[in-house]
Amino acid sequence: MIIEAIRGLNMGGAETLLFTRLRHAVEHRPPGFERTIVVNTLRHNDHFASQLRGLGVEVVELPSTHPVRGMKQLSSVIAAQDSVSTVVFHSPVTTYLEKTRRALRRSGSRVRLIDVVHSTRYRAPYQLMGAVLDRFSDLAIAVGTDVAEAPTARHYRAVSTVLAGVDRERMRSWTRASPEAPSQMRGQLGVPDGNRLVVAVGSLIPLKGHRHVIEALRSPDLAEVSLALVGEGAERSSLQELAEGIGVSSRVHFVGRVDDAWRWTAIADALVHPSYFEGLPVAVIEAAALGTPIVATDVGGLRQIVDRPSMGRLVEAPDARLLSAALSEVLVTARPAAQVFAGRATGESFWSMDRYATDFYCALESAAE
Repeated sequence: MIIEAIRGLNMGGAETLLFTRLRHAVEHRPPGFERTIVVNTLRHNDHFASQLRGLGVEVVELPSTHPVRGMKQLSSVIAAQDSVSTVVFHSPVTTYLEKTRRALRRSGSRVRLIDVVHSTRYRAPYQLMGAVLDRFSDLAIAVGTDVAEAPTARHYRAVSTVLAGVDRERMRSWTRASPEAPSQMRGQLGVPDGNRLVVAVGSLIPLKGHRHVIEALRSPDLAEVSLALVGEGAERSSLQELAEGIGVSSRVHFVGRVDDAWRWTAIADALVHPSYFEGLPVAVIEAAALGTPIVATDVGGLRQIVDRPSMGRLVEAPDARLLSAALSEVLVTARPAAQVFAGRATGESFWSMDRYATDFYCALESAAE
């Protein structure tokens, strides 16, 4: 049995990736996959909980949201299972009690402890705790090469890089079944017929850099470009005020948090991702798998995704001037989304869920060796 512990099941990149992988694993049973229990240590963030249960995956939602009490409750869940082979942690704050117990036991354990490292940066207290305790994990799975080389993965005895994937089969099925989606979804927002549509997918929080994209819309070169922000977060109101203040609010659309946000990427002329730092963002992987042009900041593992000019442009910083220039360049050469929509997610791609799930469970098996 595998236990996967995650701090929240809302629609962030790590949560979406967990759900999509488990859906694929339940359907296809890749080598190394075992019965899995997902433990949500932040139960009020539970978007994927019912969907996981619908797959037949048991979900345990811990009663306490306090990190220390949550670690104790997680430990009780692990101890209550008789046949646990592996515990996979998707957040550093969930790991420390199990690592401490292993350190004090000073002996081997039949249960493998695996950390999935999603970011190149952690808060200082987590980084300090990791410096002491990370060596008691059996393996760290880094989501990208930059993450594997970052301070967040520095103290592990073994690090394996497993690049994520997306469910291209579902993407292809949807595009084939939804030929009118580009016009219908643009119509929902009120995007003028002559405008190009740029989409940003991610939480509306400062580190995602959305304000710089809004400011970029002031460029004369982007006068006929609309922006759809797909996601929710604390910065929404300030972004709305910014758009109104600089006179571009009629071209900035707040879609909110939605299931299968990649559908907006599929009908877009380009995806923009102006983060200050990243691991390997799922939203950009989705764009690469769909064949949607990408404009993003050159942070984290973005170079592993946008690895040739035909895929888009990387800019050195989340800066309105740099973003406007890159978007102008990409949109000049990109065919309108309506013309290429039927071909989204066709052909071969490295970013398949089948490859990712196989690599992930092989990494879990390697920890046993």
